[in-house]
Amino acid sequence: SFFSTAVATTTTPPPAVRRRSVVTVHVSAAGYSSTPGYGMVNLMAQTRHLNGKVYAASAFSPVLVQRMVGRTWRTVLTVTTGKDGLVFKTIVAPSGRQSYRLIRPQGATVTAATSSVMTVYVPYTPGC
Repeated sequence: SFFSTAVATTTTPPPAVRRRSVVTVHVSAAGYSSTPGYGMVNLMAQTRHLNGKVYAASAFSPVLVQRMVGRTWRTVLTVTTGKDGLVFKTIVAPSGRQSYRLIRPQGATVTAATSSVMTVYVPYTPGC
Protein backbone atom coordinates (compact mmCIF):
# COMPACT_ATOMS: atom_id res chain seq x y z
CA SER A 1 0.00 0.00 0.00
CA PHE A 2 1.09 3.56 -0.64
CA PHE A 3 1.13 6.12 2.15
CA SER A 4 1.76 9.79 1.64
CA THR A 5 2.53 12.25 4.35
CA ALA A 6 1.60 15.88 4.11
CA VAL A 7 4.26 18.16 5.48
CA ALA A 8 3.20 21.65 6.43
CA THR A 9 5.87 24.23 5.75
CA THR A 10 5.87 27.60 7.33
CA THR A 11 7.96 30.54 6.40
CA THR A 12 9.28 32.50 9.29
CA PRO A 13 9.58 36.20 8.74
CA PRO A 14 13.11 37.60 8.76
CA PRO A 15 14.20 39.01 12.11
CA ALA A 16 13.24 42.65 12.61
CA VAL A 17 15.99 45.09 11.80
CA ARG A 18 16.45 47.19 14.90
CA ARG A 19 17.88 50.68 14.84
CA ARG A 20 20.83 51.33 17.14
CA SER A 21 19.81 53.22 20.26
CA VAL A 22 21.80 55.14 22.86
CA VAL A 23 20.95 56.45 26.31
CA THR A 24 22.86 59.20 28.08
CA VAL A 25 22.55 60.12 31.75
CA HIS A 26 23.46 62.92 34.11
CA VAL A 27 23.22 62.50 37.88
CA SER A 28 23.61 65.21 40.53
CA ALA A 29 23.01 65.54 44.27
CA ALA A 30 19.96 67.66 45.00
CA GLY A 31 20.31 68.02 48.78
CA TYR A 32 19.23 66.16 51.88
CA SER A 33 15.86 64.55 52.48
CA SER A 34 13.70 64.69 55.60
CA THR A 35 14.69 61.08 56.35
CA PRO A 36 18.06 60.81 58.17
CA GLY A 37 20.63 58.86 56.18
CA TYR A 38 19.03 59.69 52.83
CA GLY A 39 19.42 62.48 50.33
CA MET A 40 17.92 63.61 47.04
CA VAL A 41 19.39 62.79 43.63
CA ASN A 42 18.51 64.37 40.28
CA LEU A 43 18.53 62.03 37.27
CA MET A 44 18.31 63.28 33.71
CA ALA A 45 18.33 60.93 30.74
CA GLN A 46 18.01 61.17 27.00
CA THR A 47 17.24 58.28 24.65
CA ARG A 48 17.97 58.44 20.95
CA HIS A 49 18.05 56.00 18.05
CA LEU A 50 19.81 56.01 14.71
CA ASN A 51 17.42 57.19 12.04
CA GLY A 52 19.27 56.98 8.76
CA LYS A 53 22.51 58.85 9.46
CA VAL A 54 21.32 61.00 12.37
CA TYR A 55 20.17 60.26 15.89
CA ALA A 56 16.52 61.10 16.61
CA ALA A 57 14.79 61.34 19.99
CA SER A 58 13.14 58.11 21.16
CA ALA A 59 9.77 59.35 22.36
CA PHE A 60 7.89 57.59 25.17
CA SER A 61 10.62 55.00 25.78
CA PRO A 62 10.90 53.05 29.04
CA VAL A 63 14.17 53.53 30.91
CA LEU A 64 15.33 51.45 33.88
CA VAL A 65 17.20 53.37 36.58
CA GLN A 66 19.71 51.08 38.29
CA ARG A 67 21.81 51.71 41.40
CA MET A 68 24.85 49.70 42.42
CA VAL A 69 24.08 47.84 45.66
CA GLY A 70 27.11 45.92 46.87
CA ARG A 71 28.36 44.37 43.64
CA THR A 72 24.97 44.08 41.92
CA TRP A 73 22.96 46.49 39.78
CA ARG A 74 19.44 46.86 41.21
CA THR A 75 16.58 48.47 39.32
CA VAL A 76 15.19 51.16 41.63
CA LEU A 77 12.81 52.90 39.23
CA THR A 78 11.35 52.71 35.74
CA VAL A 79 10.68 56.01 33.99
CA THR A 80 9.30 56.91 30.57
CA THR A 81 10.79 59.56 28.31
CA GLY A 82 8.68 62.36 26.94
CA LYS A 83 8.01 63.28 23.32
CA ASP A 84 11.50 64.81 23.17
CA GLY A 85 13.23 61.64 24.41
CA LEU A 86 14.11 63.29 27.72
CA VAL A 87 13.23 62.39 31.29
CA PHE A 88 14.01 64.18 34.54
CA LYS A 89 13.36 62.70 37.97
CA THR A 90 14.36 63.51 41.55
CA ILE A 91 14.59 60.46 43.80
CA VAL A 92 15.42 59.69 47.43
CA ALA A 93 18.68 57.75 47.75
CA PRO A 94 20.89 56.47 50.59
CA SER A 95 23.56 58.96 51.62
CA GLY A 96 27.16 58.44 50.62
CA ARG A 97 28.75 57.44 47.34
CA GLN A 98 26.13 56.11 44.90
CA SER A 99 26.59 54.84 41.34
CA TYR A 100 23.79 54.86 38.77
CA ARG A 101 23.30 53.68 35.23
CA LEU A 102 20.28 53.71 32.93
CA ILE A 103 19.12 50.97 30.60
CA ARG A 104 16.89 51.39 27.59
CA PRO A 105 15.43 47.88 27.03
CA GLN A 106 15.23 46.45 23.53
CA GLY A 107 12.10 47.59 21.73
CA ALA A 108 10.24 46.39 18.66
CA THR A 109 12.33 48.61 16.39
CA VAL A 110 15.38 49.62 18.48
CA THR A 111 18.26 47.86 20.20
CA ALA A 112 18.86 47.90 23.94
CA ALA A 113 21.29 50.49 25.29
CA THR A 114 23.11 51.05 28.57
CA SER A 115 24.42 54.42 29.71
CA SER A 116 27.79 55.07 31.22
CA VAL A 117 28.03 54.82 35.03
CA MET A 118 27.60 58.08 36.94
CA THR A 119 28.69 58.45 40.57
CA VAL A 120 27.25 61.02 42.98
CA TYR A 121 27.90 61.78 46.65
CA VAL A 122 24.53 62.03 48.37
CA PRO A 123 24.45 64.35 51.43
CA TYR A 124 23.51 62.95 54.85
CA THR A 125 22.44 66.03 56.77
CA PRO A 126 21.74 69.70 55.93
CA GLY A 127 24.85 71.66 55.14
CA CYS A 128 26.92 68.70 53.90
